[in-house]
Amino acid sequence: MPIQPAFSIPIYYNKPTDDEYELIQEELLEVHKNTDYELPPQFPKNSSHLLTPKAFSANIIKKYNCDYFLEFLKKSVKDYLGSLQYTTPMEYIIDSSG
Repeated sequence: MPIQPAFSIPIYYNKPTDDEYELIQEELLEVHKNTDYELPPQFPKNSSHLLTPKAFSANIIKKYNCDYFLEFLKKSVKDYLGSLQYTTPMEYIIDSSG
């Protein structure tokens, strides 16, 4: 069971197979290479965080067709909800990723 009650809030984890990991890693590294990052004007100049130009209003995961990542995410969400005995049809929308 991937939910571990080791802390006061249970932790869910789902490790991809080696092949899944490699495919997801390649996919996301390609997205990273093709994505520009910038320091938002409201952030302090010494901030350690850079964001995509349209952070939280664009979906780079769909833009770059991250099918392996999305399939693993779908499977993980389904497994998590199943472990909670959730039987209603699962629907979710990723409307942004930054």
